[in-house]
Amino acid sequence: VLFASPVDWLYVGGGIFDGATQAGSPTGTRGPSTLFGDPSDLLLVAEIGSRRPLPGSRLRRIAFGVAHHTGDFDRVDGSGLAESGATSYYLVLDRRLASRPGAGSPPQAPGEGPGLDGFLQLGSTSDRISAVDLHAGAGLVWTGYLPGREVDHFGVMATWVRFSGPARAAGTYTESYELACEIFYRWHLTPWLRLQPDLQYIVNPGGSGIDDALVGTLRLELAL
Repeated sequence: VLFASPVDWLYVGGGIFDGATQAGSPTGTRGPSTLFGDPSDLLLVAEIGSRRPLPGSRLRRIAFGVAHHTGDFDRVDGSGLAESGATSYYLVLDRRLASRPGAGSPPQAPGEGPGLDGFLQLGSTSDRISAVDLHAGAGLVWTGYLPGREVDHFGVMATWVRFSGPARAAGTYTESYELACEIFYRWHLTPWLRLQPDLQYIVNPGGSGIDDALVGTLRLELAL
């Protein structure tokens, strides 16, 4: 993996990864042999983006990326045919939307401290070889949402995926999409202990025609 910043506001980067999983071989155990013999599939990723491009900017990050896998992929339409290579694209945006001074806290740089942040994620790939060909996600996170709780986080977010037309035509899915909505609160009990209750509602789970699902979790974090 190699990243470079030719100017302060711009970065470019990319990576070459072992793609042997597509051929049924585990990755990470074969050293550099992927580059010299079968299975020789590779996953190539390239990204260009910007972090805080201007002084005082509320933008945290904006990036566009392309990923390409060199392996062979079966089509999802049940035809038994395969295609060589798979390419996908993604866009991410993370921005501070509003700031407020924290009670008794020193002044913060734009995008830091208590305030409201938003993010957006978009991803797309070929509907012929991927059962999910389009993804969109968005969310809002409040830092210091409650008075006196300047480092706690309260968030709402949603993620939506579309099941590809060929996969639905082949009978793999009965629904055209899945939607998951989430709400959470990350409570900093001490500098080393955090508690995060989380509630999710999932529409069309797995696209298989089963009932919508309500899921609750409780996460405990220890920083030792």
